[in-house]
Formats: sequence, structure tokens, C-alpha cells
Amino acid sequence: MGAMSCGRAVVVLLAASSASVAAHDAPLRPLVPTVVEYRWHLLAPHWTVDHRVVRAPASLEWRSAPVRHALPDFEFVQRKIGVVPVFECKYADSWLPNTCTTRWQDVYVDVAVPVLQDETLDVDVPTWRAPGDDMVVDVPRLEWKEETLVVSLPAFAVRDDDALSR
Repeated sequence: MGAMSCGRAVVVLLAASSASVAAHDAPLRPLVPTVVEYRWHLLAPHWTVDHRVVRAPASLEWRSAPVRHALPDFEFVQRKIGVVPVFECKYADSWLPNTCTTRWQDVYVDVAVPVLQDETLDVDVPTWRAPGDDMVVDVPRLEWKEETLVVSLPAFAVRDDDALSR
């Protein structure tokens, strides 16, 4: 099965009737129309389709959901680093009788302080729904089958009258 085999020829060929007669003295034999048949056994592809029932897969749906996370950040905070004296006088002129006072004033500086800030990010989250209905799916399949190729060709054969008379 599978290998190509040569066919048979259905041709009747007969040998010369006598060896004593020279080839150029022998009469011509009549030709008879006939058919030569060749047969080959081949593997041929055949497509078949199988029907299968399959449950539809679960479907995917998207919904919006908030995602909360902490994000590092810096805040600037005023911090007291000390006090300084401030002199104040009632008049700017020094010739007049003047009353001066001293008061203490705080000194502040802005300091960067690391903090964690809560951030909310809206993202689409996939959710799976239950499987759907059953459906029929056609699945193709390739099969190899043995087939016979027959070729018949017209031909001519030599007829021997002695063989026909027997």
C-alpha cells in the first residue's frame, strides 16, 4: 500500500513461427488493435469533518474599580529654629526723647518632610462570567486512502494465425 507499482500490459506478442525461415523471407504478420491497461495504487488525501459539541468559553467583562496605594511625596513644614531680638523705638530721630523696646521674634524655616500620600487610581478590572451555551464546531481532519488509477491506452499487437487456429 502506498508504493507506486507498474501495471500489466494486455498485449499478445508471439514469437516467430520457425527459426529456419530467414527474417527477410518471412511474411508480415497482421496487426490487431488492442488496449494496454496500466494500474497504479496511490495514497490520496481525503478531508473529513467531525462535528463536536463545545461549551462556549466564559466571557470576559470589564468593570471600573478604584485601586488605592501610597505614593511618597514631600511636604514643606515651617519649623522654628530660634529667636532673634528686635529693637523698636518710637521715633526714628535720635534727638527727640525716644522710648525703645526690645522684643523677641521667632525665626522659621520651611523644611521638606517625606510623607506617604494616599492615591486612588481608577482601572478597568476583568471579571469572568459563567460559560455560555453549547455550540457545534466542525473540526476538519485529513485522511489518506488508497485509490487505484487506471489508464487504458490504445495499442497494436501482432496476430499469429497459428495460435488462433489451435
